[in-house]
Amino acid sequence: MAAWMLDPVVCAGMTSGAPQVDLLALSELKRLVTVVAAPPHSRRDDGFAREKVDEAARRARVEL
Repeated sequence: MAAWMLDPVVCAGMTSGAPQVDLLALSELKRLVTVVAAPPHSRRDDGFAREKVDEAARRARVEL
């Protein structure tokens, strides 16, 4: 993260302005991404896809 992003003096001079994206559009995007990212049988609702674990590869890494 760039240092200026954490500088309170720089941040104090910034304005956020009017919203540029509709909240309903963001909600719909989240819904679409969640459907694609998580299989229907998944209990997760955070929108992140789970990676399939290769147990043999995981054990090989642990043994190193």
